[in-house]
Amino acid sequence: MPPNKFMKYSKISNGQYTVTVNLRGIPGSEKLQNFDEIIDEIAGDCDDDISDIYRYDGNRLIYTSETLFPPKRYVNKPKVLLVFGNPAVHSIKNKMFFFSRAKNLRHGMWGKLEKANLINRVRINDDDLLRARMREAEERKKLILSGQASEKYCLGLTTFYSFPTPVSGRFRDVKGVEKLFGKQILENVIWSFETKRILSYPFTKDAILVFVQKSSKKAFKKNSKRKFIDWPVRGKNSGGADLAKKLYRPAEKV
Repeated sequence: MPPNKFMKYSKISNGQYTVTVNLRGIPGSEKLQNFDEIIDEIAGDCDDDISDIYRYDGNRLIYTSETLFPPKRYVNKPKVLLVFGNPAVHSIKNKMFFFSRAKNLRHGMWGKLEKANLINRVRINDDDLLRARMREAEERKKLILSGQASEKYCLGLTTFYSFPTPVSGRFRDVKGVEKLFGKQILENVIWSFETKRILSYPFTKDAILVFVQKSSKKAFKKNSKRKFIDWPVRGKNSGGADLAKKLYRPAEKV
């Protein structure tokens, strides 16, 4: 991981890693207005117990994040690294991207990735929906870590912003990151460090990068010359078949 004085990243283990942010050392830290209040409100919006996800002592913010791709020895097909906005607390808690929708229903992202030929179909039927999602998560993680997610591609998953937020409420998704750190620190500090983190992964080298979230695309373009595919996950052209077409036509990278 890229060394710096403000954000430190641990090694990835089984799809997760720890981030330590030295808040008082960040240039412009005086701009972190109402940070204590906001971090408490974010925690209050989470349905899950987050005591093992966030730690904040007034000077340092320590949290768990997620990135998942196979070790180098398993990479023998074209690599695709999907870069989402930021993690959901719910997924961090259950140790897998897109663990479930509300009421433990299957997350729709997996159907899209199946249609894009990025991961094989995984369906486990069980009257206990939580147990079914847990078994599916274990199987998908096993496929990705072994480089066998699909016959066509070697799949990797990460997020641009490493900080996890709730899936609902005032601080959901990237909005929570933006409200917590503020525009100035986000654009002058966080954007640069998170870009360097993504580019530091050996998996990223020669991989097709796919960005799905608006501010993440803007941040990455400002801090890197790497080309990437723009694939929205909502609205027009957001289906798995749309992504499959873009992967088939690398000239569409931006």
